[in-house]
Amino acid sequence: MTLGSRLHPDVRFKVQSKNKVEIGLKIPKELAYFEGHFPDFPVVPGVVQVHWAVEFARTTFKMTGFVAQASQIKFSNLMRPLDEICLILDHVPEKSLIIYSYRANEKIYASGRLMYTVHLQEFISDV
Repeated sequence: MTLGSRLHPDVRFKVQSKNKVEIGLKIPKELAYFEGHFPDFPVVPGVVQVHWAVEFARTTFKMTGFVAQASQIKFSNLMRPLDEICLILDHVPEKSLIIYSYRANEKIYASGRLMYTVHLQEFISDV
């Protein structure tokens, strides 16, 4: 397998409404995160999956705050090179909440909830 400097999946499609988006992703075989994770059986690390959910939520919903809490995170299936997966993000602005899941057909790869804070002061006072 050829490893590279790719840090993000390929975006195949994006369907968005006001507080929900579905983003079709294809995992590149040259993903930098595969290095050492694992040499003969590469998988996308869980922390990377959470990071992508945060990044896509920030850009899609124009979020400027900080993730203050991540909860109910589950990794149900391995995400591998060339997998085609849909990232679904539900934004609940009145609760400062993002609910995310990675799916392909009926198969769930990962899911979780991200609570965010809009202001730095809120984040600091919660710590």
